[in-house]
Amino acid sequence: MIKNISIHFTEDSVPISIKVNDPLLNESIISYIISQRRREQNAYKNHYNNTLLCPDYIKEIYDYLKTDYKSDITLNTLEEKFKKSKFKICKDFNKAYDISPIKFLNRVRIQNAKDLLLSTDNKIHEIGEIVGIDNTNHFINLFKTITGMTPLQFRHSFIK
Repeated sequence: MIKNISIHFTEDSVPISIKVNDPLLNESIISYIISQRRREQNAYKNHYNNTLLCPDYIKEIYDYLKTDYKSDITLNTLEEKFKKSKFKICKDFNKAYDISPIKFLNRVRIQNAKDLLLSTDNKIHEIGEIVGIDNTNHFINLFKTITGMTPLQFRHSFIK
């Protein structure tokens, strides 16, 4: 029997729908997703409680990466869009969030991929494409680098 769960996060009001074969796994999946979302939100908020000092364009880049992560984004794209040198963007973004813009983008993509792995039956290559990583091998390697497991291992660790 498949159960559907809907979770609403108060921070960003992102609804997530998850299909679970085993009702006993519901609680562990929910707590995992909530802890990951909180960890992600805290990591980037804590660094810029100094955000008061953060240049406005860096906040705009942060928001752009969070919302348009599905697009083909490179440092050259950011340089053109925000009319700043890619070196200045990297320096200021790293100072603000303690992570480079491209690493941050990859983390956003992988976090969204994790949500999709648990909430859909899409194939791994489809999920990679949905989150903006068209090369399946690159997606799997990036996922494993960030999470310590492949996308398939991640999916199977929750839904058996």
